[in-house]
Amino acid sequence: KQQFRLIMLGIVAIAMVIAGLLFLGEVLNVTDLVVKSYARLYNNEIVGEIDTYINREIGLVQKLSNTSVIQDFLNEPQSQASQEAVLKSVNEFNQVFYNNNTFMVPSASQDFYYLDGQVEEVVAKGRLEADNAQDAWYFDLLASDDAYRLKIDKDRFWGSMGLWINMKVYDQGQLIGVVGTQLSM
Repeated sequence: KQQFRLIMLGIVAIAMVIAGLLFLGEVLNVTDLVVKSYARLYNNEIVGEIDTYINREIGLVQKLSNTSVIQDFLNEPQSQASQEAVLKSVNEFNQVFYNNNTFMVPSASQDFYYLDGQVEEVVAKGRLEADNAQDAWYFDLLASDDAYRLKIDKDRFWGSMGLWINMKVYDQGQLIGVVGTQLSM
C-alpha cells in the first residue's frame, strides 16, 4: 500500500511537471506572438515616419528646383541680382527644410554652394571634380535618367554624414544643375 502511494505520488508529480512545462511552452508561444506583433507594428510605424520625413523633403527640393530664382542662379551664379534673389529664396526654404540647409551646383561651373541656415551671402564651398570619387554622385546623377537620387554619404567639404537629396534642375528642357538638401544621420 505504501509503495502504491509512492508510485501514485510520483505519477502525479510527473504529470504536474509535464503540465507545467506545457503551460510554460504556451506562455512562451503567446509571448512570442505578442512580441512579434508589436515589433511588426512598431517597425511599420517607424518605416512610415521615415518615409513621410524623406518624401516631405523630396517634395520641397522638387518645388525649389522648379523656381525661376534657382534656375536664374544656376544659369548665372556670378550675377549679383541672381545671388540676391536666390539668397532670399533659399533662406525661406531653409526655414522649412528639416535640417535648414540647401546646396546648389551649376552645371557650367560645377561649383558647390552649401547654404546652411540663414545666410547672408552666396559663396561656393568648392568645385566638384569628375576624377574625385567623392564627387561621383553628381556626375552619376547627370548621366542618369533619374530626376533625383538619394545618397547616404560623408560630404567632402563638411565631413558630416547624411542623406543627400540630389535633384536635377532644368530650364526650358536643358539640364542646368543640381539642387538639394542634406538630412543628418
